[in-house]
Amino acid sequence: MKALAALLLALPLGAPQLAGGQETQVAPDSSSLAWTPVQAEHLLNRAGFGATSEEIALAVAAGPEAVVDRLLAGGRPAPAFEFQVYRVDRRARAAANDDERRELDRAVRQNNRKQVDDFSKWWLEQMVAGQDPLRERMTLILHGWLVSAHQKVQQSDYLVAQNQLFRSYALGNYGKLLRAILEDPAMLLYLDNNTNNRRKPNENLARELMELFSLGEGQYTEEDIREAARALTGYTVREEGFFFAKGQHDPEEKYLLGYSGVESADGLVEVLLEQPACAEYVAKRLINEFEGADPSPMRLQSYAKLLRDSKYELEPFLRTLFLDPAFYRDEVMGTKVLSPIEYVVGTARRLQVPVPAELLYQAASMLGQTLLDPPSVKGWDGGFAWLTESSLMLRSNAWGAILGEISGKDLRDQVAEAIDMMDGMMDDPDAGQETPPEPKRRGGPLVRLLTTIQRDKLAVEVPVVAWLKQNHKTSDEEIAQALLEECLAIPVPAETQRLVQDFLREGRKRLNLHPGKLLTKPDKAQKLLMQTLHLILSLPEANLG
Repeated sequence: MKALAALLLALPLGAPQLAGGQETQVAPDSSSLAWTPVQAEHLLNRAGFGATSEEIALAVAAGPEAVVDRLLAGGRPAPAFEFQVYRVDRRARAAANDDERRELDRAVRQNNRKQVDDFSKWWLEQMVAGQDPLRERMTLILHGWLVSAHQKVQQSDYLVAQNQLFRSYALGNYGKLLRAILEDPAMLLYLDNNTNNRRKPNENLARELMELFSLGEGQYTEEDIREAARALTGYTVREEGFFFAKGQHDPEEKYLLGYSGVESADGLVEVLLEQPACAEYVAKRLINEFEGADPSPMRLQSYAKLLRDSKYELEPFLRTLFLDPAFYRDEVMGTKVLSPIEYVVGTARRLQVPVPAELLYQAASMLGQTLLDPPSVKGWDGGFAWLTESSLMLRSNAWGAILGEISGKDLRDQVAEAIDMMDGMMDDPDAGQETPPEPKRRGGPLVRLLTTIQRDKLAVEVPVVAWLKQNHKTSDEEIAQALLEECLAIPVPAETQRLVQDFLREGRKRLNLHPGKLLTKPDKAQKLLMQTLHLILSLPEANLG
């Protein structure tokens, strides 16, 4: 494990430059789009959660227009998630003593927490299944954009209903979604609009509506926020869900962003959509979500116009984007840092074996992304914020545990080594002021993941020997290349391929097997090949797509 860690951290983090068009400044002509397995995989990575070699081959044969049509049309709808409503019975609570009330409250909290966990696992299953990949991708994007979190909302049924709202508008009309979110119970609770009334307006929802949902910073004044908050007074929540408390609503005319006559949420959203900044903000965020980079000013203006002309319909916007040669340019392809959800779901899809959703959920949470619980109103920080030396090692350990290649002893050794290293830094006056974290905190989430795997016997065995035989891969070089291509979203440089090939060769030698004869000893080969899969999923390139 020490050698593997040192080897991985020494490798450069990056992706090879791939053939692609330069960034265009106008709506594109897809006839100029090169279409090879590299472009097809890029589209399936960004518009979904990765693809197998078979899916990539089918996409290449179908052509870009047909693939985009299929992504937008979607597949089989996700099965319904049957959720329950958990509330404390007010009459029972009123009749209870203090201990009984605490127990009633605790039981409701536990039921809501369990339902959030169960729904998150259900959602991960839909992502891995890949039946409607673009809808699932857009639902995840909207979840990290129009944020609500269980930690504050508490009511799990409201969060499930919000996810269903995102799902229904994911490929529909953004303006209608913006209007619908203003009556969404989870959002109203998360941004405190349940306390927004004519006598004491609460500005939280109005502020985030402008700053994060529609216009962006600097496109409004504090007076605009106050007027928008007045328009949203009385939009609150009762037990059954959204409720418009007419007596709490300020009926007087509001004036904001140069418009008069605004009275309520309907007029407020109309005014926001009319602002040039709105189309620009939405277009920029969408392009950044799918490309991992901001568009040039001229290209942004082109896509903002497309959004305005289509009355904020998302389908024509996404169709144009996915057929734009600039979507496949060098600086975009293979350079996006995968979020924990993208990393665990994409890997599970490429391995083509059932991975229990419980393990994916725990792994993603361990890596910093817990579904239905974003850390702030701004969602998760993306890009290179996901990657540090420690997070790279955590990602490696997560899949090592799932594949049965990391044990409790390995973890204890790592923790001890880390503490020794930090103790040495504390003894060095030039080493800074960092103090070593406690062992429990350093290993806690991974310990829970390992405990679940070992207790429930959930370690995943990939039938890699059978797959290699079926595809007639026998030499160290062929096996290394095949596993890299199947497991990673991007090509790797020659030095990385040599690393994996050398790892296989040395392992084969320890098994006393001649070149090309590894698969003749399936039991011994399987163990080495599972170790090789762990190595590949620990590479810096495994974190890019």
